[in-house]
Amino acid sequence: MTVYVDLLSAALEVERGGPVSEAGLFASAMACRTRMLDARLRKIRSAEAQLAIELDYDRSLIALCAAVGIDVQARDFARPESERARLERVLAEAGVDVAGVGATSRPGPG
Repeated sequence: MTVYVDLLSAALEVERGGPVSEAGLFASAMACRTRMLDARLRKIRSAEAQLAIELDYDRSLIALCAAVGIDVQARDFARPESERARLERVLAEAGVDVAGVGATSRPGPG
């Protein structure tokens, strides 16, 4: 296992309050993805802050995948960038486009 997988596994074990509906998980994933991309563009955050932002996005991506019925585990993130891209593609195929411009989820409110 990689250090990233260990950190992501630990992040997934920390119980967080928050959205539980698919629509809420989608909104959370979109917000985390936006933060991650913004931080990369600005290049002003420390490596630790960037890592935390990426872990947060991956945690929310995994939660969204679970809600949609896509099987994913922290160990799949040995190569985080490629696993992120794969999951974004699989979600888009399921009608949940977190990577698209103006992305919208298939579920309604709730």
